[in-house]
Amino acid sequence: MNSSEILSKVKLGMTRAEVFAVLGEADAYNIGSRKYPKPSIYKYGNIELYFHYHKDGGLWMVYEEDANLNPIIHLGGSNANVNFVNEVHGGQPTPVEGGSGNGLGRGKIAGVEITEDPPA
Repeated sequence: MNSSEILSKVKLGMTRAEVFAVLGEADAYNIGSRKYPKPSIYKYGNIELYFHYHKDGGLWMVYEEDANLNPIIHLGGSNANVNFVNEVHGGQPTPVEGGSGNGLGRGKIAGVEITEDPPA
Protein backbone atom coordinates (compact mmCIF):
# COMPACT_ATOMS: atom_id res chain seq x y z
CA MET A 1 0.00 0.00 0.00
CA ASN A 2 1.48 3.39 -0.95
CA SER A 3 1.39 6.64 1.02
CA SER A 4 -1.57 8.07 -0.92
CA GLU A 5 -3.69 4.99 -0.23
CA ILE A 6 -2.88 5.08 3.47
CA LEU A 7 -3.62 8.81 3.74
CA SER A 8 -6.94 8.39 1.96
CA LYS A 9 -8.08 5.82 4.54
CA VAL A 10 -7.07 7.38 7.88
CA LYS A 11 -8.24 10.42 9.85
CA LEU A 12 -6.98 12.01 13.03
CA GLY A 13 -8.70 10.62 16.11
CA MET A 14 -9.22 7.12 14.69
CA THR A 15 -8.65 4.32 17.20
CA ARG A 16 -6.11 1.56 16.62
CA ALA A 17 -8.98 -0.85 15.88
CA GLU A 18 -10.42 1.50 13.26
CA VAL A 19 -7.02 1.88 11.59
CA PHE A 20 -6.42 -1.89 11.61
CA ALA A 21 -9.88 -2.39 10.06
CA VAL A 22 -9.01 -0.20 7.06
CA LEU A 23 -5.25 -0.83 6.73
CA GLY A 24 -4.79 -4.32 8.15
CA GLU A 25 -1.86 -5.36 10.30
CA ALA A 26 1.09 -2.97 10.59
CA ASP A 27 4.50 -3.86 9.18
CA ALA A 28 6.16 -2.90 12.47
CA TYR A 29 5.40 -1.16 15.76
CA ASN A 30 7.21 0.15 18.81
CA ILE A 31 7.21 -1.51 22.22
CA GLY A 32 5.06 0.17 24.85
CA SER A 33 6.10 0.91 28.39
CA ARG A 34 5.04 -0.66 31.67
CA LYS A 35 2.59 2.20 32.24
CA TYR A 36 1.33 2.26 28.63
CA PRO A 37 1.83 -1.28 27.25
CA LYS A 38 0.01 -0.65 23.96
CA PRO A 39 2.37 0.41 21.16
CA SER A 40 1.96 4.05 20.16
CA ILE A 41 3.75 3.99 16.77
CA TYR A 42 2.72 1.69 13.92
CA LYS A 43 4.55 1.55 10.57
CA TYR A 44 2.94 0.85 7.22
CA GLY A 45 5.74 0.95 4.66
CA ASN A 46 7.42 4.35 5.11
CA ILE A 47 4.42 5.88 6.91
CA GLU A 48 4.39 6.06 10.71
CA LEU A 49 1.08 6.41 12.55
CA TYR A 50 1.32 7.91 16.05
CA PHE A 51 -1.37 7.21 18.65
CA HIS A 52 -1.88 8.68 22.12
CA TYR A 53 -0.36 6.40 24.74
CA HIS A 54 -3.40 5.22 26.64
CA LYS A 55 -5.07 2.05 25.35
CA ASP A 56 -7.99 3.84 23.65
CA GLY A 57 -5.85 6.69 22.37
CA GLY A 58 -6.63 8.08 18.95
CA LEU A 59 -4.40 8.77 15.97
CA TRP A 60 -2.73 12.18 16.39
CA MET A 61 -0.01 12.27 13.74
CA VAL A 62 0.91 10.67 10.41
CA TYR A 63 4.62 11.04 9.64
CA GLU A 64 7.02 10.09 6.85
CA GLU A 65 10.50 11.00 5.64
CA ASP A 66 11.25 11.89 2.02
CA ALA A 67 14.18 10.48 0.02
CA ASN A 68 16.50 13.10 1.57
CA LEU A 69 15.36 12.14 5.10
CA ASN A 70 13.39 15.35 5.55
CA PRO A 71 10.37 14.97 7.85
CA ILE A 72 6.88 15.19 6.38
CA ILE A 73 3.93 15.47 8.75
CA HIS A 74 0.93 14.51 6.62
CA LEU A 75 -1.69 14.83 9.36
CA GLY A 76 -1.48 16.37 12.80
CA GLY A 77 -0.32 19.87 12.00
CA SER A 78 2.99 21.55 12.66
CA ASN A 79 2.52 21.31 16.44
CA ALA A 80 2.27 17.51 16.43
CA ASN A 81 6.03 16.94 16.63
CA VAL A 82 6.46 19.66 19.26
CA ASN A 83 3.81 17.96 21.41
CA PHE A 84 5.47 14.55 20.93
CA VAL A 85 8.85 15.90 22.01
CA ASN A 86 7.34 17.65 25.04
CA GLU A 87 5.34 14.58 26.14
CA VAL A 88 8.08 12.01 25.67
CA HIS A 89 11.30 13.87 26.34
CA GLY A 90 10.35 16.90 28.43
CA GLY A 91 10.94 19.36 25.60
CA GLN A 92 14.31 17.90 24.64
CA PRO A 93 15.04 16.54 21.13
CA THR A 94 14.40 12.83 20.81
CA PRO A 95 17.74 11.00 21.25
CA VAL A 96 18.60 8.83 18.26
CA GLU A 97 21.30 6.32 17.47
CA GLY A 98 22.63 6.59 13.93
CA GLY A 99 20.23 9.37 12.92
CA SER A 100 20.56 13.08 12.37
CA GLY A 101 20.52 13.87 16.08
CA ASN A 102 17.33 15.94 15.94
CA GLY A 103 14.95 13.03 16.48
CA LEU A 104 13.66 13.15 12.92
CA GLY A 105 16.42 11.40 11.00
CA ARG A 106 16.67 7.77 10.15
CA GLY A 107 18.10 5.71 12.94
CA LYS A 108 16.92 3.89 15.99
CA ILE A 109 15.18 6.12 18.49
CA ALA A 110 16.90 5.52 21.81
CA GLY A 111 14.72 3.37 24.03
CA VAL A 112 12.29 2.47 21.21
CA GLU A 113 12.38 -1.02 19.79
CA ILE A 114 10.67 -1.82 16.48
CA THR A 115 9.36 -5.35 16.13
CA GLU A 116 7.84 -7.27 13.27
CA ASP A 117 4.57 -8.63 14.67
CA PRO A 118 1.96 -6.15 15.96
CA PRO A 119 -0.14 -7.22 18.95
CA ALA A 120 -3.55 -8.74 18.33
